[in-house]
Parts: sequence; C-alpha cells; structure tokens
Amino acid sequence: MSYIKNFKGFQKAEEKASKEVEAGANPQMVKEEDVTLTDPTLKELSAKILQYKTQINLWEKEMETRKTVLSADIAKKAAAAQTAAANQTQPAATPVAPTT
Repeated sequence: MSYIKNFKGFQKAEEKASKEVEAGANPQMVKEEDVTLTDPTLKELSAKILQYKTQINLWEKEMETRKTVLSADIAKKAAAAQTAAANQTQPAATPVAPTT
C-alpha cells in the first residue's frame, strides 16, 4: 500500500513540476501568448500574407511567360536577319574591258 501511495505522490509532484515549467517564470505570459495565437487580427494578417504570396506567384508566372515569348521573338528576328544576310547577293564585279 505504501508503494502505491508513494507512487501517486510522485505522479502529483511530477505533474506540478511540469505545469510550473510550462508556465515558466510568468504564468500570465503563457496566457497572453495563447490569446495572440487566436487573435482575429493575426488571422487577418495571415490571410493577407497568403493573398500577397499568391499574387506574387501569379506575377512570377506571367514574367516567365513573357520571357519565353520574347525569347522566341528575338530568335525569329535573329534567324530572319541571318537568312536575309545570307540571301543578299554580292555586288557583281564589273568586267574590265581589254585595252588595245
């Protein structure tokens, strides 16, 4: 019987010690921290942050699309310029008339 009594006392002492550790030096501070986690302002700010991150991701995708289109356009213009340069004929050399 005394073993059970000692064990229950030990359990209560451990439970009390863990509560003290959880509360820290200032039990009021733990309560305040818990309140801020459920604060509606914090939830609104979190929602705005998520909205801004989504908008930034959309802008980044749009920029990548524009880069791809511009790269393709530049490549087409470069190929056209190269083809035009290759098709350009050299001026014919004027024949020199023989002199007698």
